[in-house]
Amino acid sequence: MGEQTGPVEDELKASLTKALKDAASVRAAYLARVSYGEPSDNSVALCICSTTGADDRLRERLASIFAGIFRSDAYLDIIFIREDQQQRLALVCSPFYDVA
Repeated sequence: MGEQTGPVEDELKASLTKALKDAASVRAAYLARVSYGEPSDNSVALCICSTTGADDRLRERLASIFAGIFRSDAYLDIIFIREDQQQRLALVCSPFYDVA
């Protein structure tokens, strides 16, 4: 749907970037507003394009960073995306982390 932006989101992106730099497999990351079908049911997702696919240790580390910034009842979807999905996402959202 588009990029999630704002002052708190900028703080989150800066913190996530530090962790992503340590993950050599991560090529790009996006903080995006997403919908899973229902137009009124929007969510925020951290979308990660990685050369190795899903990484549970990285997911836990990033979730911990998120939890340190946001309320305990806030939730962030963390999705590892394929290159074709990244190409579609890049049409509506800019990456906040990109090694290109």
